[in-house]
Amino acid sequence: MRNTNEQNLAETIARSARTTPDALAITIGSGKARTFSLLWEKSRHLAGGLAALGVVKGDRIALVLHGQVEHADAMVACSLLGAAFVSLEASRSTQELTRLAGWHCKGVIAVDYALPTIVAAREQIDSLRWVVGVCTARGRSTPAQLQALGVRPYAEIAAPDPSSYRFVDEWPGSANVVAHHRPSLQRSKIDHNHQN
Repeated sequence: MRNTNEQNLAETIARSARTTPDALAITIGSGKARTFSLLWEKSRHLAGGLAALGVVKGDRIALVLHGQVEHADAMVACSLLGAAFVSLEASRSTQELTRLAGWHCKGVIAVDYALPTIVAAREQIDSLRWVVGVCTARGRSTPAQLQALGVRPYAEIAAPDPSSYRFVDEWPGSANVVAHHRPSLQRSKIDHNHQN
């Protein structure tokens, strides 16, 4: 039985978004920041997109997002879905990335400049179902370039699309993401205490 004082990452961010929405949650580099309310909003949108990709409780997602505010969004989104995340440095070699196979990661969210290595390793990782890329100033890629590599653009996956999912209370402390227009979206439990 879970101690009532314990909270997962998503619950902690949700509570902070409710109580101190304009407080700074994270700052990375110069000018890259998220307030608690923005982090909560971005994370919920990403959780909906990840659920549409088939992420469910217990799945593992690799995050190659060091130095990006999207790393925080992805960590909270994974927590919302009950998925585990594995954070990796973008400088990993193809050989090192094939170790993802041992972690049975379902997907990877990565900065664009790490994608050539990840795309090269993708064929050797049986569990890997999808790759999502974040366009950065360093990588200078466009969503069209990512799609040409067979990579889904982060902006597309994390986009707010209220017509395709919603959060629904079924009992105190729990919610579900329910599909409306995204056929691949399965009903996925989300363990958190904050709705909108």
